[in-house]
Amino acid sequence: MPDKIRAKADFGFHKDGFFYDMIGSYGAAVCGLMFYEPQYFKPIIDFREQTDQDLAANFRSIVLGKNIMLKPMTTYLHLQNNLITLTTIRHNLIYMLINICYESVKDKLDRNLPHHEFFRHLRNASSHGGKYFFHTNQPNKKAEWKGIEIINSLNGQSIWSIGIDEADIFLLLTEIDQDLITSTGRVIQPEVTLLD
Repeated sequence: MPDKIRAKADFGFHKDGFFYDMIGSYGAAVCGLMFYEPQYFKPIIDFREQTDQDLAANFRSIVLGKNIMLKPMTTYLHLQNNLITLTTIRHNLIYMLINICYESVKDKLDRNLPHHEFFRHLRNASSHGGKYFFHTNQPNKKAEWKGIEIINSLNGQSIWSIGIDEADIFLLLTEIDQDLITSTGRVIQPEVTLLD
């Protein structure tokens, strides 16, 4: 089903849209993940030949301040030993993206629109470790997008169990972004967008 959803997609996020900064941040973070994959990173620097201090000197952005420093070598080793997977990182990034996008526009959403309610329940699942969480009477409004419905029997299941993937999140955000641009009268300047 996800491929069918994306088949005729025309999406992108404009600089003047509601989600531009957040989508850009997500994209930058995901692009940064490839540097933890040796085949991408070797041409630049080999982690195995660097200590954490060397890496800190080479990558000053990992110094967080107040004597707190990320340990890229440790993160690299955790990835190599499957203590943390790229899928886990990507899913957590998308959960954060869903949450921040929702929170930034929740007062503008129309809960009577099924895809806005769908977004609301994705946000709730994202806040519960990527699992749907419902009380007995929830969802109490239709939560549907592209023929996929979020229903109470999904309680405790993975956010991905309904047949969506990360790309579909961007499609949904595009639709909601366009809804909000239209409903608020926000002026969008034509320009290159973040995604093609």
